[in-house]
Amino acid sequence: MLAINKQAQLNDGTGKDVSSESIADAKVPLDITWLGGSRITLPLWREPTAPTRP
Repeated sequence: MLAINKQAQLNDGTGKDVSSESIADAKVPLDITWLGGSRITLPLWREPTAPTRP
């Protein structure tokens, strides 16, 4: 499941005010090269659940 916040703004990194940026301002796409030692850490958590009875 992907949570989407419709109030959030995407910063394209142009240095302009985020509210005035558009996707056209981004220009060159980000290119990521994954190497053998590359890693990404994502913090994941589970919602607490009610305890189960034996």
